[in-house]
Amino acid sequence: MLRCIATCVGFLVLLAGCTLVDPTRAAHENLQRLAAAAGFVRHDLPGGKFPLAVLTRGTPAAGQPLIVFLEGDGQPWISRWQPARDPSPLDPLAFRLAAATPGPVAYLPRPCQFVSSADAAQACHVELWTSQRYGEEIVAAMDHALDSLTAGSDGLILIGYSGGGTIAALVAARRHDIRRLITVAAPLDITAWCRGHGLPPLSGSLSPRDELHRLVGTEQIHFVGSDDTVVSPAANLRFFEHLHPSAIRLIPEFDHDCCWVNAWPELFRSIGSR
Repeated sequence: MLRCIATCVGFLVLLAGCTLVDPTRAAHENLQRLAAAAGFVRHDLPGGKFPLAVLTRGTPAAGQPLIVFLEGDGQPWISRWQPARDPSPLDPLAFRLAAATPGPVAYLPRPCQFVSSADAAQACHVELWTSQRYGEEIVAAMDHALDSLTAGSDGLILIGYSGGGTIAALVAARRHDIRRLITVAAPLDITAWCRGHGLPPLSGSLSPRDELHRLVGTEQIHFVGSDDTVVSPAANLRFFEHLHPSAIRLIPEFDHDCCWVNAWPELFRSIGSR
């Protein structure tokens, strides 16, 4: 009887293990489904230190800028003490914003997101999506990737969600072809953001607040959710105080996730698509 019970318990444990969802595989498959439904084509970018993927839909007409969406941090941690082995987001919100944008667009995940495990094993390490998530290596890799995308276009419109907005601002500070910088729910003063959450500083990361002098002259729009507790409006006050008030768009009742995708077509139209 005891042997039978042990056998049955072992079978149930095995069965439960078989039904567990691999978060990495689920994230990759979800992006594939979303991309296919929205008419995007995936490319793996050559060169650079880190594996990078890009998804594109259409090609800008002559004289038009390329609109590029940068993904957020994804899933840096699976618990307070354990970093994720793959930072790919299960819900790629920046991609969904890209899909909701009319016309030709590109979607650029950050290094090590949505790449094969073999590619990731060679170049990716957890610091790249934890303490060094906004570090020089990441910013340089994204800058290099944008060089590969700009052929035939007249400048760039960079749109970054959450940590992708942080990267967008850091990249924009070192380029001369940015027609417009747009962020959505992005931490732009990393020191204040960490302090607000009681977190230690992100050693090895850069902060857009320290690059404000290099963003002078760059047209900027920063969307902020009034109910965002992940990146609160107060976290960016020292960044925003240097900008014209028209650059900050506080959206009532929006938080970090809700309801950017549903409202995005109207928000994008409100600032002019080009």
